[in-house]
Amino acid sequence: MPETMLINTMDDLLHAYAHWKELVFKPVYSRFAARTLIRPPLKQASSTLTFNAKSSWVAQGYIKGQEICTYSICHNGHITAHTAYPSTFTAGQGAAIAFHHINHFAIFEWVKTFVKKNQFTGQIAFDFIETPDGQIYALECNPRATSGVHLLASHPQFIEAFLNPQLNCITPDNNHSYMLTTAMLVYGFPAAFKKKQFISWLKTFFTSSDAILDFKDPLPFLLQFRSIFSYLKIAREQAISPLEAS
Repeated sequence: MPETMLINTMDDLLHAYAHWKELVFKPVYSRFAARTLIRPPLKQASSTLTFNAKSSWVAQGYIKGQEICTYSICHNGHITAHTAYPSTFTAGQGAAIAFHHINHFAIFEWVKTFVKKNQFTGQIAFDFIETPDGQIYALECNPRATSGVHLLASHPQFIEAFLNPQLNCITPDNNHSYMLTTAMLVYGFPAAFKKKQFISWLKTFFTSSDAILDFKDPLPFLLQFRSIFSYLKIAREQAISPLEAS
């Protein structure tokens, strides 16, 4: 894991800048990397971070590399389903909105070791950074369902992975990509222009299936827009971003 420091005071903040050349600040409690600051100058960090009982932060040394997410189903330390996917297009800085399974032996071994050592039962997901030289660092753990479920949902033994503790670990049985179409248009499209990834965005957009749309059951896709409007309403009322509201 990257070295991590709790930031409770301005002195802690100054100590973090003395300790690392480049760093990342995260709220202790957050989703989708909301309010995360990546390599901010000291002036920006000191004006953004607030220190009180309801707002604590952590600082981590910045690690350059490719972010890779995982999702696994486990029974008493044994993995019955697993997928890993690079976080290429995101909503904001954190939440992946396009999904394509990759076989990553080192990350699978890391997850398998963690799950076995802790005799974990349930759904568990991790976010990793892989450096250009192949070193992996675990950034976050989410002990719940995540978007990785989209890659496994079509597997004929997916349900069994929840019910059969002895099942040999399954992985996605096809090479297909999935996406959240609305998020790809709202978040992915502008970011692709900004980061000069438009060709990659086009390829992903036109070769991926929507993770929600099912012509046999179209209501979830259609009614997601009602959810979006409710997020916008909450965001306006709470003076937060729509991403934080969601």
